[in-house]
Amino acid sequence: MVFIGFTSCSEETVIGEPPYETGTFTLSFSMNEETQTKATVTSVDPVLGPAEGYRYSTESELMVNNCFIAIFAKDDENGWSKKILADSYTPISEGSGSFKVSGLVLPIKTDLKIVAIANLPSDKIDAYRGKSYAELEGATIVTSITNGAPYYTFDPSSLIKVGQREVRFNAKGNLINGKDEEISDKTTIIPLTQLAAKIYLNLEVVLPTSESSKEVKEGEFFGDYPADDVLNTFTKGKMNSANSVESSVYVIVNSNGQLNETTQKPENYLASAYQCGKGEDQCPGCETSQKFAHVTGLVKKQVTTTTNTYLFNPKSLIIKNIETSSSLLLPEGQLQSSNCVSVTVTDKAEGVTNVRFVFYTYQKPYYSDENNEQVLAVNLEGSLSKGNLVKTEVWKPKGGIHAIWDNDKNGWGEGNSNFKYDYKLDDQPSEIVESTEDMIPISNSSFNFEIKINPKEETKGIVHGNYYEVTGRLIMNKSSVTLDYEVVNEKPIKVDITL
Repeated sequence: MVFIGFTSCSEETVIGEPPYETGTFTLSFSMNEETQTKATVTSVDPVLGPAEGYRYSTESELMVNNCFIAIFAKDDENGWSKKILADSYTPISEGSGSFKVSGLVLPIKTDLKIVAIANLPSDKIDAYRGKSYAELEGATIVTSITNGAPYYTFDPSSLIKVGQREVRFNAKGNLINGKDEEISDKTTIIPLTQLAAKIYLNLEVVLPTSESSKEVKEGEFFGDYPADDVLNTFTKGKMNSANSVESSVYVIVNSNGQLNETTQKPENYLASAYQCGKGEDQCPGCETSQKFAHVTGLVKKQVTTTTNTYLFNPKSLIIKNIETSSSLLLPEGQLQSSNCVSVTVTDKAEGVTNVRFVFYTYQKPYYSDENNEQVLAVNLEGSLSKGNLVKTEVWKPKGGIHAIWDNDKNGWGEGNSNFKYDYKLDDQPSEIVESTEDMIPISNSSFNFEIKINPKEETKGIVHGNYYEVTGRLIMNKSSVTLDYEVVNEKPIKVDITL
C-alpha cells in the first residue's frame, strides 16, 4: 500500500477544457507491507535479508526504478475520459519503501482519478502515455522469466506495483469533498499492490543419525585468504606513503593465485589499507601513538566441518506452472490466454540440510481438482548420501575496520607481523554457505516428490501482493522418506515413500 501526501502552491493556470485552476504538487509514496502478508499469520522463519523496518520485504522488492502516473478528470457523462497527464517520472528516494514525485501541475476543486504503475517496463512507457483510462483498465502485462540465483522467476528489483484512487483537493493540498469542504483525512492512501505473489519454500531436512564429528575454525579473512597473509603483503615502503584514502595501497590476486600489492587502484581488489592518525583522514578513536591501519574487505568467518554424516542430495528442483501474465489494474485469476511456464533450479549443491528458496508468480485461481495440470507445484527429486558437510558462516563488520600491529616492530612487518583487529559485528551472520566433501551416494535411496501450492483458506488461490510460506519437514531414513508440508494456515499434507 502506498501513502500519498500532497504539498502545493496555488496558480491561476488554465489547462484543457473546461478551464481549471491548478496547483503544483509533490506526491509522497510510502510502501506498506500489509498487502504482501495477508496469507501469512504466523511465519515459521522470517524472510532472509528483510529491509529495515520490514519483516517480509527485501530492499530489492521495495525498489522503484520509475513511476508511471496517469491522472484523469471526469467528462460530461461522468466517465474518466479527460486526461490531465500521463508520463513516467524518476522517483526521489526517501528511505526504504518511500519515494516522492515532484512538480506535478494538477487541477484543484476537481474530481481526479490517479493511476500509478511503478516499474513499468521502459519499452512500454511510450505506448502507455497514449492510453485512455479504459485502455489502462484493460491492459495486460507479460513478464519474462529470469532463471538463476538468488531468484528463479521474476527479478525482485523490477517487480511491478500498481494502484489507483479518486481524489479531490484544494490549493493548499488538502482533501476536499464534492462541496469543496476540507475533510479530516489529510493524506490520500492509494493502495499500490505488488502484481506478483511471493512464494518462500522452506523445508527442513531431517537425516538419519551417524557417528560424526565436528571441527570448528574461525578467524578474519579477505575473501578466502587469511587476514594476516593479506596484510603482510603490504610493504613498509608503500604503506609509509599511504596517509589518506586517496593514497591507499591495494592487494590483488594475480593469475597464479598469488597476492600482490599495488598503489594503482584496480577494478577488482582483495583489500585496501592506509595508515590512520596522519593527514586529514585520521580515524576517530585511533591513537596516533599506536600503529593503526584503516582496511577494507575484511570479514569474520566460522567454518564448521562435520565429517562422516548423512546428507540430502537434491538431484532436481523444478518449479511448475509459474504464471507470467496478469491484468495490470484489476488482476483476477489467470487470463483467458494464460502463460504458464516451468523453471529448473540448477544451482542446488548436494549435501544441503534444508531446501530454501524464493520465487514469484502472477495471480493463479484456486483449483478444486488438485490434479489440474495448471496447479503451481515444485517437483523435488533427490537421494541420500554420506560424507563431510562444511558450513561457512560470514559476518561483515559494521563501521570502520582497523588493523593494529601486535608486536614491537616499527611498521609493517612484510611477512612477519601479527595483527589485532578492531571492529563490531552483528549477532547473526550475514551469509551462511554449506558445501560438501567426499560424498558417497547411498544405494536405493532415490525419491521424487511434488509439492502443490494451491491455497484455499486464507486466499482463494494465489493472489497478487500476497506472501505465501510453504513450510515442512523432509524426514529421511535408510528405508523410507516422509514429506510433511503445508502452505502456512492451510491444511497440512503428508506423503510417505518406501525406498
